[in-house]
Amino acid sequence: MTAFREPLRLIFLKSISLLFDDVYKLPMINQMLGRSSLRTSLDLFALMSFLLLFSAGHARAEDGILAEFDAIEDTQYVLRLTNGDILTGVIIGFVSDPELGEGIQLDTELEIVTVYEYQIIEILPATDYYRHDHRIFVMPTARPIRDNHFVGSLEILFLYLGAGIADIVSITGGKSIVPTIPAEDQANLLNVKVTVYSSEADFGPGNISLAVGANWASVNDDNIFSHAYGVATFTQKRSSVTAIIFAKLGKDDFYTIEAGDKIDPFNVSYANGAVGVGLGLDTKFSQRHDVHFIGELWNSDVARPTNTSLLLGVRLANTDISADFGAVVTTQLGFGLITGFVWTPF
Repeated sequence: MTAFREPLRLIFLKSISLLFDDVYKLPMINQMLGRSSLRTSLDLFALMSFLLLFSAGHARAEDGILAEFDAIEDTQYVLRLTNGDILTGVIIGFVSDPELGEGIQLDTELEIVTVYEYQIIEILPATDYYRHDHRIFVMPTARPIRDNHFVGSLEILFLYLGAGIADIVSITGGKSIVPTIPAEDQANLLNVKVTVYSSEADFGPGNISLAVGANWASVNDDNIFSHAYGVATFTQKRSSVTAIIFAKLGKDDFYTIEAGDKIDPFNVSYANGAVGVGLGLDTKFSQRHDVHFIGELWNSDVARPTNTSLLLGVRLANTDISADFGAVVTTQLGFGLITGFVWTPF
C-alpha cells in the first residue's frame, strides 16, 4: 500500500486544479466501489456511444427547416442529415422540385451537391456546430462557453456544470459524490474564466483567443487552495491548439488527504507559488465531423520535471452530447483509463 500511496499523494492534489481533478482518482474510487477502472470506463464509453448512435440513427427531418432559413453569404454551414451523414460547405443557392420539395445547393470541398429539406435534420453555422471548444478534456481553453451551457461528469463521480455570460465570462463548478465518503471529505471546484481577446490571426487563417482565470478548490473542508492562470488558444477550421500557464496561490505547502474510513489520511506536498504549464490539442478526424482526437500534456510544477502527465483520447460529439474516452500516462502513477461526458441541452 505504501508504494501505491506515495505517487497517489503527489498526483491527487495537483490533478484537482484547473479542472483536471478526477483523472487520477479513478483507481482509488473504483477500489472503494469494488469495480475495476477498465470495466467502469468501458461501460461508460459503450453507453455514451450507444446514445450518440441512437440519436443519429433515429433522427427525423425537421419540417419547414428551410422556410425561415436565411443563409449568410460566404459562410460555412454544417448540415446534419437523416442518414447520419454530415456535410460542410457554403450555401450558394436554393432549388425547388415538384416531387422532392425545397432544397439547397451546397458547395463542399469536393463538389456542389443538392440537399432537399426532407433529408435535413439541422443546419448550423460551422462556428456553432462544435459546442465543446471551451475545454479539451479537463484543460480549459481560451474560448468562452458562450450560450453552450452544460452539465456533465468526470468518471461518473464528479458532477459539474458550466455557463457562459455575454461571450466573455465562463463559470464552471462541481462536486464529487463518492458513496460512503463523508460530505466534508468530498472534493469541490469553482472556476471562473474571462476571455479578454478573440480575433482573426494576422499571420494566417485562424482565430486567436486569450483568457485569464482563477479557481478555488478543496480536497476536503480543511484543505482549500486556489490558482490563477492565463491561457491562449489558436483555432483553425479543423483543429485548435491551447497553451496554459498557472500558479498556485495561498499560504500552505502541505495538505492532508482524507476519505472517511476508506483510506488512511496522508499528507501531500504542493508548494505555494508553484508554476505549472500545459499544452492541449483538439482536432477532428479527416473523414468525420463528430469524432475528435484530444490530447493534453501537463506539468504541475516546472521546478519538478517528473510532475508530468500525458492524456490522449477520443471525443464523440454532436450538438447535444459529448462522450470522451482516453488514457493517461504519468511519470509517477503509470497508466490509467479516463472517461467523461457532457450534455448541452440549452
